[in-house]
Amino acid sequence: MRVSRCIQLLSCASVVALLTGCGGGGTTPTTPSTATPCVQTTLLQGSASLPAHTADVESVTTTTTGRLDVTFDWTSASSTMLVAVAQDPCSFDQLQAGSCKVLLNSTSPPKPLKGSVQSAAPGTYVLFFGNATSAVESTSAQVVLSTGSCPAVSSLTTQTDETLRFEIQGARSGLLRP
Repeated sequence: MRVSRCIQLLSCASVVALLTGCGGGGTTPTTPSTATPCVQTTLLQGSASLPAHTADVESVTTTTTGRLDVTFDWTSASSTMLVAVAQDPCSFDQLQAGSCKVLLNSTSPPKPLKGSVQSAAPGTYVLFFGNATSAVESTSAQVVLSTGSCPAVSSLTTQTDETLRFEIQGARSGLLRP
């Protein structure tokens, strides 16, 4: 009888020990998320007819560090189009000569061209939107500064090491500005 009483006490002690380990005790507080909210600022948005073998040169200025998201679209999927982003100063002739600090350089396909410059510091950036075909193209472009925890741009275009040299014969400024 003494042995069974010991077994009962041990069984009760085991159950009590198990129950106290089941969350009845103290809880560890969770720290709130420190992710900064996503803020997107449109720096450039416009559309224009882009003449054959021409690049439109635009500039944007940022006052805060962020990701520059660039989207460039046009009408004909068979057209060869280009987009480049360089740090200012960078003229069309300097870009052609390869003497600019180019941060993004993409050529179609695909359509539209999409790219991002990660961690763009405050400053001025020069954008080149090129039409390397023999026909006028209806184009549209958007440049957005994304800060905080913004999701990445979908379907980023692969960058190329080529510059706008091929088939671009001249540049104009301000075609995409409203």
